[in-house]
Amino acid sequence: MSKHSFQACRLPVALVLATALLGACASKPNDLRNPHESIAAFAEKSYQSPQHAPSQGWDAAFTVAEQPVDVSWLAPAQASAAAPLVVYLPGLGEGASAGLQWRRTWAEAGYAVVSIQPQEYGRAVYSSSEAKAGTFRGIAQRAYSDKALKARIAVVQQVLNELRVRGQASDPQVAGVDWNNVVIAGYDLGAQTAAALAGDSLLKGWQPKAVILLSPYVGPGSPVARVDVPLLSVTGPHDEDPFSWVDSPERRLAMWRGNPNPGSYQLISKNAQHQLFSGSLDELPGPDEGGHPRPQRDADLAPGAGGRDGTSGIPGADGGEAPKRRPRPDTMGHGQDSMNWFDARQIANVQTVSTAFLDATVRRSPEAKTWLGQDATQAIGQAATLEVR
Repeated sequence: MSKHSFQACRLPVALVLATALLGACASKPNDLRNPHESIAAFAEKSYQSPQHAPSQGWDAAFTVAEQPVDVSWLAPAQASAAAPLVVYLPGLGEGASAGLQWRRTWAEAGYAVVSIQPQEYGRAVYSSSEAKAGTFRGIAQRAYSDKALKARIAVVQQVLNELRVRGQASDPQVAGVDWNNVVIAGYDLGAQTAAALAGDSLLKGWQPKAVILLSPYVGPGSPVARVDVPLLSVTGPHDEDPFSWVDSPERRLAMWRGNPNPGSYQLISKNAQHQLFSGSLDELPGPDEGGHPRPQRDADLAPGAGGRDGTSGIPGADGGEAPKRRPRPDTMGHGQDSMNWFDARQIANVQTVSTAFLDATVRRSPEAKTWLGQDATQAIGQAATLEVR
């Protein structure tokens, strides 16, 4: 493989991936008129988990240490065996409903997935006086601090403990989970928390089997977090921090270099921007009656943002520093600058490689391990590379 530097409200949902239309997507792989069909077309040619099934879930608000915490749950609608648990931790500025593309994919592959986000690190960050003034670096500096990290670890611990107690008491909303088979996954700020939870036994009473880091975090002057389990790192040369705290995408590669654990993988998506790794694709526009992309609703967006739960493109009210968005040239032909991060193949690569990693590591699937070691390079194409340990 190639080497690179570089108040509980519960809402039932039924989630099923769109059916792939291979012929329609062949000539327009990034067609925004049918974005989910484009993704599914690439995914169908790649790794497919044998346990594919519809998923269902709920959203709720927990209270931990008198602070509100958003929780979003997805799990197989019907399962023949107890489902391993994936704990997903969203990025800075995102709610617990973020990362739906990844969470839905994993749930439909037979995993229970719980997303946990303290509200203070979600959309609330854009209501702060600093955000309104266009100064975001201080927000990030505090969010990534050791003090804030320890507080988030405590939140995750308490939420998981409560869910496990409910599950063991036969609560139907968290039934059918293998509480001894846990994976930690995180994006951006969540990746910092996930890495900490996967090392140094910080998650008391839990033993994660693996960790997935989407846009791994290695802060300015910070040592690389030690991860004690197999790692999937997902990043790329355009994985720039919109809050200007991580000074270079190259820094994210240090997580892979500093954790030489057997059974680990690193997916380098060559042209993917930071927003793509969030997996927050539920607001991609669908076609209108004329077959053209629908505009996104202003109510769903932060001022100038690229999409729900996105952190890109919020201008400074006084010309101050705003989160960076450096879009690639409009290769999709739609002239929609705010959607230039969308790349169906790169999205499909992340979801198929991450699912294969889960199956190989958690379920110990020989087929998934063989695919990662032998077939993945051809399947993901020239848009990405996969390193294997």
